[in-house]
Amino acid sequence: AILSRFPILDTMHFELPPQDGFSGEVRSVGIIKVKLPGKKDIHFASTHLDATKDETNRLWQAKKIIEVVESLQLPFIIAGDFNARPDSKTIALLDQYFTRSCINNCQPTIPTVNPKSTIDYIMYRPAGSFETLSVQTINETYASDHLPVIVEFKIK
Repeated sequence: AILSRFPILDTMHFELPPQDGFSGEVRSVGIIKVKLPGKKDIHFASTHLDATKDETNRLWQAKKIIEVVESLQLPFIIAGDFNARPDSKTIALLDQYFTRSCINNCQPTIPTVNPKSTIDYIMYRPAGSFETLSVQTINETYASDHLPVIVEFKIK
């Protein structure tokens, strides 16, 4: 689900099935078009990629997200559980198309108690369309097995 305090102008949903011949859950990416103050429009997306140990499906799903995003013209932010560590092939692929809000010394997001791994990200494109003002995780253990990531952006 995506919630917005700004007017939602359009919504889209794309399934991210497992790659042919591989098992896994069908995942998805939800995208909204939002009107920000100052009348600027952006796309914002939320996703949750495959959680299996084999990275094949995550790479496939990341490629599908990139295909969708390349057809959109507005500045784009995507957030979610990518189930991929910063040094993974999936994140390396996404880094070719998106700018992560945090690249170095990012706070771990999982598990919620004594977190050790970063697998949740907020990214944008095109490069230079936003300025990352702050990134933090919130020590909140009630709603999820992941810590929430909050990023404050300034649109350029």
